[in-house]
Amino acid sequence: MNTIELPEQDKNTPSVLIVTDAWKPQTNGVVTTVTNTRHQLKRKGFRLYTLTPSYFKLHLPTYDPGVKVAIPSMSAIAKYFRKFQPDYIFIMTEGPLGLAIRHFCIEARLPFTTAFATKWPDYLKQHLFIPRKITWRMTHWFHAPAHAVMVATQSLRNELKAHGLHNIQPWTRGVDTKVFKRVSPEERAAFHPDCPRPFYIYAGRVSSEKNIEAFLSLDLPGTKIVVGKGADLEALKIRYPAVIFKGLLTGKALATCYACSDIFVFPSKTDTFGLVMLEAMASGLPVVAFNVTGPADVIDEDAQASQIGFLASSDERLRELAIKAWETLKNNTDLPLKCRHYVLQHYSWQVVADMLVNNLKRCTVEMKTHYLEVT
Repeated sequence: MNTIELPEQDKNTPSVLIVTDAWKPQTNGVVTTVTNTRHQLKRKGFRLYTLTPSYFKLHLPTYDPGVKVAIPSMSAIAKYFRKFQPDYIFIMTEGPLGLAIRHFCIEARLPFTTAFATKWPDYLKQHLFIPRKITWRMTHWFHAPAHAVMVATQSLRNELKAHGLHNIQPWTRGVDTKVFKRVSPEERAAFHPDCPRPFYIYAGRVSSEKNIEAFLSLDLPGTKIVVGKGADLEALKIRYPAVIFKGLLTGKALATCYACSDIFVFPSKTDTFGLVMLEAMASGLPVVAFNVTGPADVIDEDAQASQIGFLASSDERLRELAIKAWETLKNNTDLPLKCRHYVLQHYSWQVVADMLVNNLKRCTVEMKTHYLEVT
């Protein structure tokens, strides 16, 4: 195992250990959230340690070579905890690394916080047919010892409470509106000029858990665009030759692809939030998604009333609303501005970091005294 990432700030400043099973080169909401939160925490003067699968030599095989799943060594974890002694511990994911740190913290009587960022009960039911009652019990078991469980939306907080968790705190998501923004009409006109509009775009992991074929199989006018990589990418290229597959894009290239498109379609039914929806809306795109936890919280009643977001109850309804979104966009030239204004009003990474700090400080136990007891 390599060393945990060393912080750059003075050793006397408070330190935060962020534990995540999902990390670069993966591109997903967890990685984006951790990356932007780290940036904001550094600006606030915290020292940052980020523990990821990259720091371990042993990894489990996965369906995607870009996804690393660590096999953590408990003795190595104990050694580095003694060495770095973080003031706050935040477990972002429930994978093997999150499980190992959770176990270590309980054994060492160290307070920690967690996040519920993926609806595993729904995902495992849909893809592996594991009954939800089993996975909800596992979810409760994992998060119950945490001093705070951070979730992004009110409906998700209600769902977790219904399954017996009461140590729940809000933790929204943000978007970099300096990167994701509108572009000039000339830049839009130069984007795939030989392809018919509207451009319906999806961005995210190209794999079965994202329910992407619910979008690709729709009979829609114009052109479909997919941004991202994943285990299903090559097979979907063959199955849907008319779709433009852009591959993995980041930064300005991704922002330009959003802003030059027309409608964002988000077919996932298991995401607890969906950061890509915010990125698309900041770029001026209305969003069409399923009426499930996550999208239903981002696309609230105000968003639906102003027609910057549309929620579907079925695959057929998804198609109808995608077409309606295009008709609305053609008839309302102010709609892109409304989409962007909505994001500017409700979401920023600074707010996200502030909420995380407040939740971490709920762990009021003086942690330094506990490290003496770690073996």
